[in-house]
Amino acid sequence: MSGFSAGELLLILILCLVFLDPKDAGKFWGRLMRWKKQFQDLTDSVKKELTEVVAEPTAQAASVLAVTEWWNETDPKALRQWARERLAIVDQEKRDSAAGQVLARLAPWPMWQEATDIALFASTEGEIPTEALLEAALSQGKRVWMPWTGEEPGQMDFAPIQGPSDLVPGRFGILCPREELRVGQAIPDRLLVLVPGMVFDHHGNRIGRGKGYYDRWLARFPGAVRVGLCFDVQVHPGRLAPASHDMPMHHLLTEYRLESF
Repeated sequence: MSGFSAGELLLILILCLVFLDPKDAGKFWGRLMRWKKQFQDLTDSVKKELTEVVAEPTAQAASVLAVTEWWNETDPKALRQWARERLAIVDQEKRDSAAGQVLARLAPWPMWQEATDIALFASTEGEIPTEALLEAALSQGKRVWMPWTGEEPGQMDFAPIQGPSDLVPGRFGILCPREELRVGQAIPDRLLVLVPGMVFDHHGNRIGRGKGYYDRWLARFPGAVRVGLCFDVQVHPGRLAPASHDMPMHHLLTEYRLESF
């Protein structure tokens, strides 16, 4: 990048002669030359630094490149590992307080207040504890639905419960409704469903654990209001690349935010 061209300098000189007092012209010209030198020194310095980075990447440049690659990551396995690493730094105190923070965000939300039927899930390690959400929903007179999984791959459905005593260990050791509660129950059209997941983004995209239980079930009930529930550290700042069968969320709920898409 060069300084002023000869034509530009000539035009400036003419303007100085026409509009400036002769006594001030010399001072102005001196300032102009100093500005030109400073500008030239700056551009030369920038060119030198850029050339060095391109020719021989520094550790900082490599770090920036790594962050860029992470931001654009699309492999679900890599993203799940990203979430596990972030969850590992959440201490027990923050995990224990997350349910109360989530409830504080749900309480004034019109969608929660107006919902008569809520679908929850029995939380496992790495998920927002849902026991307090279950108690709150039942105490507010809402009908609570909980998922159960069958023997067929990807088979999942929901059944209503009256309280924690209606839950028993099911497949994978996760609490689910007792078997006698799983028949003869019609899913309401506007069920408010809190959906677990490994990674979410700010555009409604979700990556689950890879079994597809929720995506299959949600595809059968398009009228359900889908609310992704996770720790805030599981929210990816980029944009996930969903598969064709992935069901997008309508809302995202963490201990720090409640977003709608």
